[in-house]
Amino acid sequence: MKITINFKIIILISLLLFATKLIKAQAPGCPQIDLGPDISASCNNPCVNLNATVLETGQTSAYTVSSITYDPPFPFTGGTPVSVNTDDVYSGIITLPFTFCFYGQGYNQVIVGSNGNVSFDLTNAGGYNPWSFTSSIPSNTLPTNSIFGAYLDIDPGVCGNLYYDITGNYPCRTFVFKFNSVCYFSCNALMTSQEIVLYEGTNVVEVYIQNHPVCSTWNSGNALIGIQNATGTVGISPPGRNTGPWTANNEAWRFTPSGPPNYTVSWYDQNASLIGTGLTTTVCPTATSFYTAQVVYQNCNGSNITASDQIAVNVSNSVYAGLDDSICGLNYTLNGSSSGPGSWSVSGSGIATIADNTDTISSVSVTNFGTYTFVWTIGTGSGACYDTVLITFNEIPTA
Repeated sequence: MKITINFKIIILISLLLFATKLIKAQAPGCPQIDLGPDISASCNNPCVNLNATVLETGQTSAYTVSSITYDPPFPFTGGTPVSVNTDDVYSGIITLPFTFCFYGQGYNQVIVGSNGNVSFDLTNAGGYNPWSFTSSIPSNTLPTNSIFGAYLDIDPGVCGNLYYDITGNYPCRTFVFKFNSVCYFSCNALMTSQEIVLYEGTNVVEVYIQNHPVCSTWNSGNALIGIQNATGTVGISPPGRNTGPWTANNEAWRFTPSGPPNYTVSWYDQNASLIGTGLTTTVCPTATSFYTAQVVYQNCNGSNITASDQIAVNVSNSVYAGLDDSICGLNYTLNGSSSGPGSWSVSGSGIATIADNTDTISSVSVTNFGTYTFVWTIGTGSGACYDTVLITFNEIPTA
């Protein structure tokens, strides 16, 4: 009977995890670009600004840390169990399917500590994960070349589970280190659930803390969220989350590489022609058109990761009177176009006769040489749209 119940629970959990991954297929730290919803342009003033929103990152020589919405992209359970029922240990070496850049170096292998850190120092694989600490980031007395989130003396040998998981597809695979209701050492009635997420391409690190109480009677209640380099000389921690006793519930932090920008944005029209670069560009379509923006992130190993988005600029009415022109003689053929019926109007230094005033393509005769202004208009009143063409009629030179 117990076997049947457990099997049903496992199946239910598996389905829930699968559904969660489908809902959150695009995790927040992924390479991404968003052009927003489609927009409309006026036929009289078809020029509009297009704006791209990207995850703005830089080289990993430096970082910023910011508070983000608590919305864990992955559940705290599921994946490969690690440090099972074992206190104060590092895992064996875990191979990543992508290169993750951290403080200027590229890594495709990591280890995880049962006290809450991810490390790129593989010499500690399978070894002791320190639990006692009093120093604040940065410090070489703390585990170096590490991500802490949160780091404290916990004991999965008493209760709870630790997992690591590698999820997603190129260009956004992720490495996730998960803690599910893991007991504190000494204060066994206290538990924490949290996760650390490493993102391919952007090299962003995110930390999600569901609950973090304080065990003030052990190790001074010290806990730590932050990152530091391989020598313990450079690091960063969120405000109020460096080494010390603190409480957190439903909070999240993002560590973003902030060196020189490592991304570029390019804009293309529907013919795949380059029309601009940067986060903003201006377009002036005369008919409904589609535009694509592409962001390219350059990784520390020289590889490029690309994401793109498309937007439509809708022009409900289009008018085109033709290109300005200059001819010899008094006869010309207008060559315009429009999305609906309209008519020509004209002004100039003489009388102009239009063969068919309601046809966009029509022959014209004028009585005097000079420049005439021809306007093709569709609609009426405030909804009218028009375009203007200037035609200059010159005398025929004498041989």
